[in-house]
Amino acid sequence: MTMAVSHFRKHIAKIAEQILHVALVIGALHMCSEYFYGIAVCVGNSMEPTMKDNDIILLNKRNKYSPQRGDIVIIRSPNDPMKLLCKRVIHLPGDMVSRQGYRGTLPQGKIWLEGDNYEHSNDSRVFGPVPKGLIIGKVTRTLWPHFTDLRNS
Repeated sequence: MTMAVSHFRKHIAKIAEQILHVALVIGALHMCSEYFYGIAVCVGNSMEPTMKDNDIILLNKRNKYSPQRGDIVIIRSPNDPMKLLCKRVIHLPGDMVSRQGYRGTLPQGKIWLEGDNYEHSNDSRVFGPVPKGLIIGKVTRTLWPHFTDLRNS
């Protein structure tokens, strides 16, 4: 084997190792953003005064299927799965709900969501109880323009 071929193989091995490292980092980042934490933008004024239009928020995706009353969550819209909504959990399965257009006990697997700005919110008062499977994550804080902890808001 010539010196040139040996040098070429070493060079290819280094490139392959770098590609592997980049792939591992990308995979780890994807896993973290898919299963642990994510960043989203709150669009619209339905959560004012707690959050404003275009606030950048941090999501905790680890406990997305066990929401608590008062949590702020990001969900896929029941009417348009391509659209994300930011709402507050008001009622949990088993709760008696008496709101405009809906009266009854929430079934298992369903939650009732409302925006903090009632007059400007498209929420469960419009589309009814929401399957917990539509939850993407719990909003834990705003990152921009103000760094605010929302875990107990």
